[in-house]
Amino acid sequence: MKKTLTVTTIILSILLIFTLSFLISQTVNTERLERALYSSYSKSFYELIENVEKIDIALKKASLSSDCHGLLRLGSSIRESAVFSLSDISEMEMASPLTNIAGFLNQAGDYVKYVAITHSDGSAPTNDEQNNFLMLSRFSSVLKDELYTLRERVASGEISYSAALRDADETLGEHLARIEDEHFSSYHPLSYNGSFSAHMAKRKSDHLSSFPELTKEDALNAAFSYLYGNVPFVYGGETKGNIPSFIFYSDSGESNYAIEITKQGGKLLMYSESRPLGDAVVGYEEAVFHALKFAEDAGFPYMTPVFYENNGGILTVTLAPLINEVIYYTDIIKVEIALDTASVVGFNAEDYLMNHKDRAFPESATVAFDALASSNKGFFLRALKNVFIPTEYGSEVPCLEALGDFEDDTYLIYINAETGLQEEILLLSDSEEGYFAK
Repeated sequence: MKKTLTVTTIILSILLIFTLSFLISQTVNTERLERALYSSYSKSFYELIENVEKIDIALKKASLSSDCHGLLRLGSSIRESAVFSLSDISEMEMASPLTNIAGFLNQAGDYVKYVAITHSDGSAPTNDEQNNFLMLSRFSSVLKDELYTLRERVASGEISYSAALRDADETLGEHLARIEDEHFSSYHPLSYNGSFSAHMAKRKSDHLSSFPELTKEDALNAAFSYLYGNVPFVYGGETKGNIPSFIFYSDSGESNYAIEITKQGGKLLMYSESRPLGDAVVGYEEAVFHALKFAEDAGFPYMTPVFYENNGGILTVTLAPLINEVIYYTDIIKVEIALDTASVVGFNAEDYLMNHKDRAFPESATVAFDALASSNKGFFLRALKNVFIPTEYGSEVPCLEALGDFEDDTYLIYINAETGLQEEILLLSDSEEGYFAK
């Protein structure tokens, strides 16, 4: 009996030791995790303060500056700090997005750059532009001061970085949301010719505006028709944005499908198929043929291939309308062809549906020819085309596209057909990876 008790005692002791060791190990791991989280949140928060300080100083300088070169430097500095600030915010624990603060950060540097480019002729910023600088500066000062206050309260323990590390009644994320509600609810985005202009978020498709709105059932039937009835789609939700659409999806074995059909007109907006890929046996010409056929069957005629990229067994073909010897780069479609079966595994017509419309190329592009001739510095011209190119501001420019060689590289030079000003220079890559510009 004593022997049995002794064995039992030993076993229980061993189990107790393992249990205590496990609990200690778990406690140590939890403490390490908490320290890592604390360090990560702390780093992001203090970097956010530092970047907002830089934005605040640069905006104060911009409010006094009348030199376009100085404004361009300040705009670049603000945009860089804004990108880092948005990254810092994304690292924090937030119950809801800081929409207005993000809008302010995005616009601050973009607007300064816009004013700098507008006055590159040496003219001074207008009174309205100066007032907008002051407005942006005031918001940056408010954000900076509020972050200073939060820094003191975090340091004193009044506010915790995260609910996971809560040693106070409130978290940093809750207070950032309070700053959004109390101080940035009055921020009204500026409208100007820039990437983050208020009008960019409100753009609608003129091309789709004349079409009737579909029901969910009609859109589902359209989805079936675009994929020739081969995929059993089911309803998956709706999107709003610039092109409102219905989402449908399907999961059949090894393949997953998703498709978006526009609410107006029932046009194919996006499509994707995810599946394992086999060995590539399909050549470029066959892939382009299937891309063009799919686009035409989906209601996008007059397309021509302009670029392509080979991405690990999938050829992404960029198509653009070619109408009356004019290429519309504004209205591109991207079609992804799997090189094992030549099937379409990706499609995106957002640019086409947002921009497509009737427009005429300037009858005479003499000014563009003259500008190209006068700027020729060893550039060997190979081909000229009439094109429309998009700008980062949602507009478009008719251009003369000059394809040619300089030194050991090939370039595409775009000269404005109306003003003769150079709009863009792209380096052309032509290799096994594809034919594309960058």
